[in-house]
Amino acid sequence: MLAIYLNEDDKQVVIHAFPKEQVDKTLQDQLFAWKNGAPFDFPENELIWHVDANSESILPREIRVDKPEFIQRAQNSWSKLLMSTRLFKVCKEEVVLHKTLVESTREYSEDLWKKTQDLWKKYSGYLKEHELTWEQTELLKAEINEIFDILKAKKRLSAEKEKEESHKVLSTLDKKIEELKANLIYPEEWPKIHEGLRTVQADIKAAPIRWEQKKKLFDRINEVYDALRSYKKTQDVTHLKDRIDKLKKILHGIEQTIEKDRESLSSQQEKLAHYTRGKSTNTDWGGLLKVIENRIQEKEAKIADIKKTIEQLTKKVAASKKNKEENNSEEVVNQETN
Repeated sequence: MLAIYLNEDDKQVVIHAFPKEQVDKTLQDQLFAWKNGAPFDFPENELIWHVDANSESILPREIRVDKPEFIQRAQNSWSKLLMSTRLFKVCKEEVVLHKTLVESTREYSEDLWKKTQDLWKKYSGYLKEHELTWEQTELLKAEINEIFDILKAKKRLSAEKEKEESHKVLSTLDKKIEELKANLIYPEEWPKIHEGLRTVQADIKAAPIRWEQKKKLFDRINEVYDALRSYKKTQDVTHLKDRIDKLKKILHGIEQTIEKDRESLSSQQEKLAHYTRGKSTNTDWGGLLKVIENRIQEKEAKIADIKKTIEQLTKKVAASKKNKEENNSEEVVNQETN
């Protein structure tokens, strides 16, 4: 009786022979169980052969069998197994190298995603052609799935980073447009506004944001352009008076809100004084109340600026009225002389 198995690591076929007189039912049962995966301790004797698995025949010359087709079938199967093992080793090294490359890359890459897809397509092809076993392909599949998970995580991070950077760019451009729009009420600022709008347009074109986001910003710029043209067309005494009225309303609104801010600041100071039992100084509160204080300072500066503008516009209205009266007087004198 012969017991034959393949040693993949050594690429050898090991043959154990049992003399006929030693073969009984117990040995047969043990070898049958071994064939189906049970452990078996082969006895140490001289009836052992180690044959190169790639040999033309895995049976030594001194051994003859009744059914050589069984041996040939096993030899063919083991030959394919050794080939698939070699191929699997190459694929394993390839996928590990690719995984290392993916892990070391800081940003998500479509090229790496496509390369991973191509690798899995190739390994699936090997399975269909029976060049790799199902077990080997499953091991490679697990590695490929890990690579896809890494790439997905990198893609999420890249998307979040892109969104954050896009938000910063949009916020900066939006602030510039808003500042230009706020200065429309100052005629002396109109030339600067016009140049500023052109600069912002160039910034928008070069900004790394989506087209629909750019379009919204361009629409806002067009609105400022339209408002600027409107201001220029209606720059007369009536317009100046309207602007004064509007500025007074704005001034009144800011004065109301600054009063609320002062009340809020006072209330917060009282709360802090109560909580700290009077141990903290105003200097200590500076950091805690800085937000309110800054808001008050900004509004105070805005109030001063609006009052100054109102004063300037009032003088212009008066000067315009005086010029008109002088022109009317000259016309009356001319008529009387004639």
